[in-house]
Amino acid sequence: MKPIPAISILLLCILFLAVPAAAADDNFPEVQFAGTGESSYTDLLPADLLTKNINEMFGAKNLREIAEQHAVRFSLGKQSEVIRPVTLDDNETETPAPTDTPATTQTTPTPTDTPATTQTTPTPTATPTTTQTTPTPTPGYLTGGDRLPYPQSGSIPTVYPGNTAFVYEQIKIKIRNSDGPGSYATSIAYMTGDANPTPVNTIAADANGVINLLDVAVNGYTGAYRIYDGSIWTGSYLYIWMPELKLDAWYAGSTDSVNGQTVAKSSSITYVIDAPKVGPSGIGAAADIIITTPVGGKTTMLGTTDLSAISINSPRITTPAVPLGDPSLIGGIYQSQAEWTIPAAFANYAKKSNIISFSLGSAETLTITAEKDTVTRSNPFTVTITGNPNTPYIISIDSTGGTTVPQMIPGQIGITRGDQNPQVSINDIVKTVLIPDTAATDAKSWGVVTTASDGKRIIQYTTNPVNGNPVPEGTYTIRVNSITSYSATTAGAGTSYDTTKIRISVGGLTIATTDSGRSYYLGQEIKLTGTNTDSDTTYLFLTGPNLNPAGISLDGTGTFSKAPVSSDNTWTYTWDTGSSGLDIGTYTIYAVGSKSDKFQLAGTQYATLSIQLRQPDLSIGTTSLTAAKGDYIHIAGTASGSPAGVAIFIFGTNYYQRITTPVDNGRYDYKMYLPESMSSGQYYIIVEHPMYDGKFGIIQINSGDQTILAIPSVNGGTQSSFVVEGPNRLQGSQAANALIQMLNSPYIDDLYTTMKLTVQDPYITINPISDQETGIPFTISGTTNLAPNNQLLIEINPASFIPGDKNQQPSASGISGTTTVIAGTPNAWSYTVGGSGLPIDTYTIRVSGIAVSTSTSASLNIIASPATPPATPQPTTTTPQPTASSTEPQPTPLSTALILAAAAAGAYTVLRKH
Repeated sequence: MKPIPAISILLLCILFLAVPAAAADDNFPEVQFAGTGESSYTDLLPADLLTKNINEMFGAKNLREIAEQHAVRFSLGKQSEVIRPVTLDDNETETPAPTDTPATTQTTPTPTDTPATTQTTPTPTATPTTTQTTPTPTPGYLTGGDRLPYPQSGSIPTVYPGNTAFVYEQIKIKIRNSDGPGSYATSIAYMTGDANPTPVNTIAADANGVINLLDVAVNGYTGAYRIYDGSIWTGSYLYIWMPELKLDAWYAGSTDSVNGQTVAKSSSITYVIDAPKVGPSGIGAAADIIITTPVGGKTTMLGTTDLSAISINSPRITTPAVPLGDPSLIGGIYQSQAEWTIPAAFANYAKKSNIISFSLGSAETLTITAEKDTVTRSNPFTVTITGNPNTPYIISIDSTGGTTVPQMIPGQIGITRGDQNPQVSINDIVKTVLIPDTAATDAKSWGVVTTASDGKRIIQYTTNPVNGNPVPEGTYTIRVNSITSYSATTAGAGTSYDTTKIRISVGGLTIATTDSGRSYYLGQEIKLTGTNTDSDTTYLFLTGPNLNPAGISLDGTGTFSKAPVSSDNTWTYTWDTGSSGLDIGTYTIYAVGSKSDKFQLAGTQYATLSIQLRQPDLSIGTTSLTAAKGDYIHIAGTASGSPAGVAIFIFGTNYYQRITTPVDNGRYDYKMYLPESMSSGQYYIIVEHPMYDGKFGIIQINSGDQTILAIPSVNGGTQSSFVVEGPNRLQGSQAANALIQMLNSPYIDDLYTTMKLTVQDPYITINPISDQETGIPFTISGTTNLAPNNQLLIEINPASFIPGDKNQQPSASGISGTTTVIAGTPNAWSYTVGGSGLPIDTYTIRVSGIAVSTSTSASLNIIASPATPPATPQPTTTTPQPTASSTEPQPTPLSTALILAAAAAGAYTVLRKH
């Protein structure tokens, strides 16, 4: 814990001890205070000691500031004492404000010659939370000023509060207008950033007020420093930073760096110096750029440009353009570095900038290189031109005698294709550029390319088919030419050129189905997939019975279907056979790398796949089903050909229902509840498959109070219909037969299947049960018309079992359990009874449905097992009891009730025990 300042202790003692004592005698102490250095004092009313907070009385935040800012005099009776400020060490802090604590009475032991006193500590009030603000500078101190720039005739620079200074400088900080003692700061300190800042790094001035900002003194702590006059903070800051330089060089007129680049002699560059702290400080700093030539010489001249004594007067300094075409500049690597010249402290101690370098090339360097020597058709490739910066060149592909060659992709920066009327400016005259004599005639294969500021440009070509025609396999020469003037209005290829060669090879193409199948139902979706390294689009067509011999598209709308090729050279296509208009049969699918039909496949890459289309089918799990009211049934089966769903029609006496249920992975399953209110009898179920077009051929029409089933007509209206609900309705089997006749119509292609449903009242039977011997397991069983997987409750209770009083000892017991209905003809159930669970008695067996309300019962006799020889009885020996002595009476046995009563009394006694 840090020591508490002496002034704080003294003030507390006076306030808490002297004031109450004086008040008791009606002799209040006199408290006066004045600013440090003043000769007069200002009186406070004595009552203020009892009513005002110390902070309010002295106008300070804490006792430390009272000690720093005031001389305080306390007068007690005839005695008075003046308390002067006590200087605190920089690392001292005040004791934290007390928290709310209940008032307590504390007796403090005292020496024997002093009577013991009882001191009551008053409950302190909660200290309100305040926001820390920067104190206003103490009156009498300077708050700012303008430092003079270098050079200053060798004198130590004078800086002012709020100024910026730099590591390696020697400075004096002016804090008062006077020039005598106390005019300059004695120290500066870098503080912590918390609510009660303390010094982290302190730099003291010498006897002459000079502060030496050595790097070891600053010790990495850059930023705001408090300015001190002795132990008093003047309320202002000085900002200290490292003098840093960063160097770069750009192509003139751009922000593209030449660092690490090869630069043509025809180029110009601009040096850029970044000094983010020194530049805006206005101290008059300067730097040189030192050039190291390819042979090791060092100079501040680059060609004819002088790079010395550059004034660093802003955060970024940009030199004028430096032309590199001077004859004195030889080819090779040039290195550049900036270093301080003013002030001397920077020149002697501060770090130099980073080093940048560039390679100076010849006057004309024109090359073209290819990214790769060989490329598979349908894949792109690039070439790179290297020449003078920001210079236009002609690029073209030498003619091969054909019309189809690789093309430049559109929209490339710095490239104007031949189909865009390329132009150049020569001696400020705009001229049209003509196609070279050696170039292929495709306007998209040649153009004007302007290099970037680094003298380079990348051009991308595509080898995809042109107008459906594949790029022929072979070797292609790509040429770059300088541009020269042809006439007053035209320009063309000059004498400087370079070439590179690219070989285009034929790619491959495959086709398959994702499930590797070859036979599918008509109407089913088939997913085709494959690879294509020959083009970026796969063209698909098929041939088959009575189709166009050249082929038709897979969707039946033209000659080709198209599938784009992904970046990994794969393609996919989903073929909906239901919308193709095809019949069942065998077909051949062609996948081609170009838009070529069956008679144009010569010279193209293609693959084939044979597919068989067959008619879908429809089935149902059973053609006849018997079920009980209150139960569920499943109308389930298979529906091939990938239909979205099937329609289910149910007909009975005064009963009709139509529902659709989805088909999932070739199966449908509709769970139907048979309500207990449903009439017993025969019901007819018909399931409809929508077939190829995915549309049901039978539609349901609601017209007034009638529901009608009909076949829609192509031109609107209906072709055939009958009523299934409302007046004039067909019932049961009549309605089912009418629907079947409609489904057999040649005007619809739908499939159907049928099932008969017999609905009965639910029942359960119990097979006859013979008498069972006790201790031997046995099985009870029976039949039911409840659906398989229904749960049955089995209860076996004694025939003599009747409800009794809850305090009555039960005389017999039974058992219960559940069992599951098993499918059969009829459905059956069984339950095994453990032998040890039932004693000899007559029992009632009750079997009831859990989900369906039905039950039945039967009797069961449990008899004794065959007799066994009785056990030999053991003789009983009677031992006479001794006569009780009159002096030691035997205790009388206590009943359980008495023991419990005694225990309760004892417990009560324990509870009452003192």
